[in-house]
Amino acid sequence: MIGLIALAVVAVYIGFWWFVFKNVKNRWAKGTIIAIALAIPFWDLPIGYLNFQRYCLDDGGIRQLEDISPQKSLYFVSGTGYRPEYLFKSGLDAAEYRKRDGTVTRVFKTSGGTIQTVENATATSSVRLRTVFNEQLTWNLYRQEELLEDNATGRPLARARSYTWLGGWIQRQTAPMLTPAAMCYASSSSGLIEIAINGVKK
Repeated sequence: MIGLIALAVVAVYIGFWWFVFKNVKNRWAKGTIIAIALAIPFWDLPIGYLNFQRYCLDDGGIRQLEDISPQKSLYFVSGTGYRPEYLFKSGLDAAEYRKRDGTVTRVFKTSGGTIQTVENATATSSVRLRTVFNEQLTWNLYRQEELLEDNATGRPLARARSYTWLGGWIQRQTAPMLTPAAMCYASSSSGLIEIAINGVKK
């Protein structure tokens, strides 16, 4: 239904400007009409794209902030799609997940290779992974930031930033019907997990 409404609006818009164009005789006036008709829906695209490129080049991707020793356990403060089985194959022995009530589910691999789960009041991992979702910036740009932090002090150890640009104002108003115009560094969290597991010197 929304799609049909959008198509109807586009058809009316094109029809209006076509009517105006056909009824104007002066060539310069016709050129002005075309410029205005194109500028209204697309004027902010060049500005938004340059803004997107600037953030991606200057601020995107993974940045290490401090030395990180190799970790065998990692605490996921925010929601994550990484299952314990994948993390264990990657080198972890335990993964902790924060629940909505603030308690922690700890999934760990025993010396015999079996996987067990316990519920704890607090996390025991030294390092945590926290995500700040969909921070809105200028020109229809959104940032997702993932942080490796010292779990005791909250001190940031490394961070990964990805950016999603919705496009112009039309794409913003019709979201999520239209897909984002561009993205960069969309899968940086796996790189942070690798840094936590292997450790790295700044």
